Amino acid sequence: QQMAEVISRHYTEKLSVEDIVRPTGLHPNYAMRLFRANCGRSLVDYLVRQRLFHAHRLLLTTDRKIADIAYASGFGSLSRFNEAFKRAYGCAPSAYPGRFNSDPVAAQPDRRKLRCAPSWKTRRVRKGGCV
Repeated sequence: QQMAEVISRHYTEKLSVEDIVRPTGLHPNYAMRLFRANCGRSLVDYLVRQRLFHAHRLLLTTDRKIADIAYASGFGSLSRFNEAFKRAYGCAPSAYPGRFNSDPVAAQPDRRKLRCAPSWKTRRVRKGGCV
């Protein structure tokens, strides 16, 4: 829980595994194994997912440039952002439906009709585990 809180507070900043694990006092390798066992995904996957959620919100609610959104979401490079976004949503950020729609609610794509929708794999998480 402490590691998830660190990520949720600082995901837009440059974070290392050591930064995330430090409040727990655990060894980084052990903490990463513990996180995966309880949350069903790695620390890095969880961090990238939080950054992508933030980028997604910015894509739908602002007219900022893609590069600005990538850096504001905590990605260190535009290519890493594009790669992660395409892996998660199936399309490039610039091609995301509703990108320039002024109504964010109306901008939400109908995931049944579009190929460009999140492809998060849902995993069962232990009771009390991470999001």
